[in-house]
Amino acid sequence: MPNDLKLQQGQRMVLTPQLQQAIEVLGLSSAELLDEIHRVSDDNPFLEVTEPQAQEEHASPVQEPVRKPDAREIQSSDDAGGNPEGDFSAAHDSFGELNFSQASWGHGDANSDTSPLDWVETSETLQEHLEAQIPFLRAAPEVKEKVSYLVGELDENGLFEAPLEEIAETFARQTGTEPADPGTWQLALQELQSLDPAGIGVYSVAESLALQLKLLGESVPELPPRLISLAENALSGSLGALAHKDYAKLKRTLACTDDELKAVYRIIQSLNPHPASDFKNDAVQYAIPDILVTRKNGIWTASLNPASTPALSISPQLSELTGSAAKKSTAETPWREKAAQAKVFIRSVEQRYTTMLRVAQSIVNRQQEFFSSGEKALTPMVLKDIAADTGLHESTISRATNGKYLQSPAGIFELKYFFSSHVAAESGDTVSSKAIRSLIRALIAEEPPAKPLSDAKLSDLLKEKGYQVARRTVAKYREQEKILPASLRKKI
Repeated sequence: MPNDLKLQQGQRMVLTPQLQQAIEVLGLSSAELLDEIHRVSDDNPFLEVTEPQAQEEHASPVQEPVRKPDAREIQSSDDAGGNPEGDFSAAHDSFGELNFSQASWGHGDANSDTSPLDWVETSETLQEHLEAQIPFLRAAPEVKEKVSYLVGELDENGLFEAPLEEIAETFARQTGTEPADPGTWQLALQELQSLDPAGIGVYSVAESLALQLKLLGESVPELPPRLISLAENALSGSLGALAHKDYAKLKRTLACTDDELKAVYRIIQSLNPHPASDFKNDAVQYAIPDILVTRKNGIWTASLNPASTPALSISPQLSELTGSAAKKSTAETPWREKAAQAKVFIRSVEQRYTTMLRVAQSIVNRQQEFFSSGEKALTPMVLKDIAADTGLHESTISRATNGKYLQSPAGIFELKYFFSSHVAAESGDTVSSKAIRSLIRALIAEEPPAKPLSDAKLSDLLKEKGYQVARRTVAKYREQEKILPASLRKKI
């Protein structure tokens, strides 16, 4: 078969390096962009960076939109009118569903005027928090040394993975010392478990709760020992009944009265199944908002946050030297390439700012009611809507909103938060699914504790308000809000 050469004319789109760089820069978050700017400036002497002023004034922790407490949240046990029990789900691991009190039963120094909460800093790791308390322990230096070592053996949940004997052997090998008396390690373990937060230094959630009950009984002597014992029995042998709120079975199993059962629930509510949850190994991640939303003459407008926009420029000294050398010789080509690369990078960053502001202003224009009235006024919006407003492609809108944050008087929101599906209303208008979820939270928050609203009843109530939402859709939204079904929200 002969091989013939043929010429064929055609067109195809090719992304130039400059366009590829612009696309990549647009997709970066503020933190990633700052890292990229510093990386490029370190490699390219032509790029000069003027750091934005007072970045810390605008830096804020990444957070969800501000919301009112929903029905899952449990009042403090100190509130006489509060709910007598927490919300339990059907499995042991679901203790995280409870909104426990912040009470802590650690007792490092009985004479200290320092509140346990004074120790807490959101940027502090669990290990740092514990190490800071060790000097105040009334223990021998040898014991304190071992407490410090035990702190290093805890995982991010405040639990041990290795047995105490194995930890002791590892310590002896690493320090080149003779194995210490097991009693010394037991004493060190007890000292560790006395630190704040209560419930760390054990091997499971069940052991953590048991330890917290023990410390609670020691810290509150006026609390009847029988109630502590009932709470221990409920957690160890009646977890299924707790999960399903089978009060009759609990009363039979525990052989207690109604008042005692309510007191047991209040005690369990004061515990924390994840005592190390406020202390992560990674420091709190702070986001510098890309966009600031302010109100001018009654209209909400978007502007770039100066704290997230470092000024970039070409070094005038190097540019002048390169220009002079270029007139004399062509030997400075690599330098001219560096200068050109710096200019392209600056254009990419400037284009990112322009595109991001353009998209953000379109979002703000469509969400004027949200910034004035809150989540219930969120307007349904999809990428196509912003694409139509700006003339940009939907993929560009996606890159310009992913990982970008907006700061407003209502809080900090990722730009992608404002995109949501819609629900039809009787008026013919559409309502954001997030607004419907907000209504569901509000309805559940006001439901009778002894007769919580079923998904079908919630659907009927929404219909009365003019929103056609099927029962299955209500169930889906409720689950997205991490709200338990009606059968598990029932109160005594």
